[in-house]
Amino acid sequence: MTTNRPKQHLRRTALAALPLLTAPAIALSPGLLPAANPIVQEASAAASITVDSSSSADNITALQHLLTANGAATDADGKYGPSTTAAVEKFQQAKGLEVDGKAGPQTMGSLTKTVAKNGADAGAVKAAQTLLGVEVDGKYGDNTTAAAKEFQSANGLASDGVVGPETWAVLFNGGSSGGGGGGTGDWKECSDSIGGGIPKSETAVAKGDFRVAECMVPVVNDMVEAAADDGVTLEANSSWRSRDEQISLRKQNCGSTEYAIYEMPSNQCSPATAKPGTSIHEYGLAIDIAGTNNSWDSEVAKWMVSNGPDYGFEDTVSSEPWHYDTKG
Repeated sequence: MTTNRPKQHLRRTALAALPLLTAPAIALSPGLLPAANPIVQEASAAASITVDSSSSADNITALQHLLTANGAATDADGKYGPSTTAAVEKFQQAKGLEVDGKAGPQTMGSLTKTVAKNGADAGAVKAAQTLLGVEVDGKYGDNTTAAAKEFQSANGLASDGVVGPETWAVLFNGGSSGGGGGGTGDWKECSDSIGGGIPKSETAVAKGDFRVAECMVPVVNDMVEAAADDGVTLEANSSWRSRDEQISLRKQNCGSTEYAIYEMPSNQCSPATAKPGTSIHEYGLAIDIAGTNNSWDSEVAKWMVSNGPDYGFEDTVSSEPWHYDTKG
């Protein structure tokens, strides 16, 4: 089963689908501020943004990056759990907002500042990159600028490459993952840039609850969406692992001695388990998919064998129809 889904996707949300972006979010005396004042534009645009536990993983991840950029650090895991709620409360308290742990219009208005090519905070750039669907590296370079311009043009916005209030509003309300200069074509560049284990802080959660290297998130999002278009659900059984988690697996599958944990050939473990430091799971470039029922004849396995390579994911372990990675 194959898919004709494009490799790159743009949010095609019409501005008419959003609350009127030029209406003031607060009552102002006539003539107090000029109609085009950016403060009014920012407040009114932000009035259409709310992020909560029902939001997409991309939107929650972008919120988490914005919180970190504003001094309320939290993991970018795409889940609106207790740590994210606490970070929102911390930010709200610091800004003198109502402290309720909810990322509603006022909170989002304070978080979503203009992001441009020069001088942008890395966390805010990561938020924009997450929503644009490009490589998440915190650098507002030519690729991100091009993606922003393409997104703006497709959505009837001024195509200036600057992520301001109206662009933020459409990004957060746009539905499916965007895609400008990134997308599936970036998987090899991402894979080639990683040569060893990475910390959790350099990973993020993609659709299907796959935690992977940040630069692979747009790729995995595209792959999960493409599978869904073909009626196949891709969900994580396992993905990124820390070194400690890999050591625990070796103890479980290979034995508890120093030799068993660190030196025994992986094929002598049951099941085969890579040595700590060599597992592609530690790189954030491997995924184990649920629903294969340990069979290459399952719909999930057949879809991945046929389509996974388009996104960099090959079936690299002949005895594991659930395992796919980008290192071959």
